[in-house]
Amino acid sequence: MVRSGPGPAAYTPLKSLRFWSCNVKDAGAAAVAEILLAGPPLGVGLAHLEMMDNKLGSPACRALGRALQLGGNATLGTLRLDLNPGIGDVGAAELCRGIRSNGVLATLTLSFCGLGPASAVALVEAASGAGSVLATLDLRGNRLGSTGLRILCEGALRAPKLKSINVSDNGIGAESPEDNAAALEALGQALMAPPETSALCDVDLTMNAVDAADAGVLLKYAGPDNKKIE
Repeated sequence: MVRSGPGPAAYTPLKSLRFWSCNVKDAGAAAVAEILLAGPPLGVGLAHLEMMDNKLGSPACRALGRALQLGGNATLGTLRLDLNPGIGDVGAAELCRGIRSNGVLATLTLSFCGLGPASAVALVEAASGAGSVLATLDLRGNRLGSTGLRILCEGALRAPKLKSINVSDNGIGAESPEDNAAALEALGQALMAPPETSALCDVDLTMNAVDAADAGVLLKYAGPDNKKIE
């Protein structure tokens, strides 16, 4: 925050915090969560928070989730927690337990955070929560697999604000032929659904083992009748 002038403190509200490879750890994240909760009385209206590559685990996610739940912070629109493999499925569940009642957070990035299919369940619950405005999920470099993709896409039908999912490099296509096909089928249905049912229109599948047969399942949903994708 920047003081501007003599006399009683006058501050420009703090809008953005970025911690990259700062060894913040769980205790530091808990302190940041307290700042999120304190908010306007301290002249803090954070809209953007990044804590990337900071050795965060489930305790950090628990603290952040509590700060972002209904009745807590109402200013944060973007949360980036990439490159914290200690978060895992337990941490994702802790975070999502809080943000599913949040009506402000629109962008959440958890790339390279050790997430598996169980995290997809938690993320769907968060995105489909009453009042949720979560529109963008960046989940690159995890291990969601075809099962996780299917869960996310089925959940997109209950999350009308969710527009973009990045699941590149997630082991999609490496499960059984039936599971792989089911995932691409679910994706196609979410992309084909009318906007009032599913807003999903942007999915990144790069660096996954999607073969020709799986791609064929998806292509049938990408014809001229689909007005949501180009």
